[in-house]
Amino acid sequence: MYKILLADDEGIAIESLKYVIFQKFGNTCDIRSTQSARHLFDMFQKFQPDIMFLNVQMNGVHGIYTIRKLHAMHKDCIYIVMSHTRKTNYHREGDYMGIAGYLKKPLRKEQALKTLEDAFHRIDQEQELHHRQKSNKEKLQTVIPIIESGFVSELLFCDEAKRNLAPYRELLNIPADYGWIMTLDFFESEENGTLQNPVGAGIQFHQQSALFRTIIKAFFPGSVIGPVLANRVVIFIPCSRPAMSQEEYDFRQDRAEHMMKQLTKKMNLHFRLGIGNVQTVQEIHKTRLYSREQQAK
Repeated sequence: MYKILLADDEGIAIESLKYVIFQKFGNTCDIRSTQSARHLFDMFQKFQPDIMFLNVQMNGVHGIYTIRKLHAMHKDCIYIVMSHTRKTNYHREGDYMGIAGYLKKPLRKEQALKTLEDAFHRIDQEQELHHRQKSNKEKLQTVIPIIESGFVSELLFCDEAKRNLAPYRELLNIPADYGWIMTLDFFESEENGTLQNPVGAGIQFHQQSALFRTIIKAFFPGSVIGPVLANRVVIFIPCSRPAMSQEEYDFRQDRAEHMMKQLTKKMNLHFRLGIGNVQTVQEIHKTRLYSREQQAK
């Protein structure tokens, strides 16, 4: 159902427009109206119309400035401007503020309906686009983790002579030829160097896997998260150069420390970090991992 707001201080104009719209489109429209500029903004904010017919010459309305204020309150509304005179400034800012048509009063029925039908079509197109974008995002959220797991598995476990990274790199947009590995072991608690309750920790981790991915990618954008191997996750972070400067190295350490704190706080699990040096993509499987304690020495 399309929500339509009619704003005009001429009561007969509102009633005529209501009748014309209802006669053509019936119950597909929820129509509200106001003859008072004083109540216009409050009604607009509460109703959040899809389309608004606005007489820009009604008392208390200040033309394009009123539309700017309304647009700031609700950016998705489409405006059909009505006036006894034709002014070009509405065309200059029309696309930006959602002005879809200009009707000179007295209104002609055919023109009013045609302008309204165009607005309906525009709304339908935008809703379809939004639906497709949402659907594509949901598909990506399902597919991308699978592709990332495949890439990391190919990096680490496939025979070097048979390794085929090109399709994964294209899909994941990884142009860099270098990178480094980070591992995260997760557990409920640790006693004498032994992880406690690995099964329970694994179940808890899988229930929060989406949160885990969000935190990792917030701290290390572009990271590629591999499969869960027992209670370990392997993460590949691409980089453009074969070595890090001391400043880059220190920054990486600081980011990793803050990431660990966030993971522990948000997921209620303990994590143990391993981190490797920069290698070529082809030789990343040779990486030697260092714990935080070893890095500090």
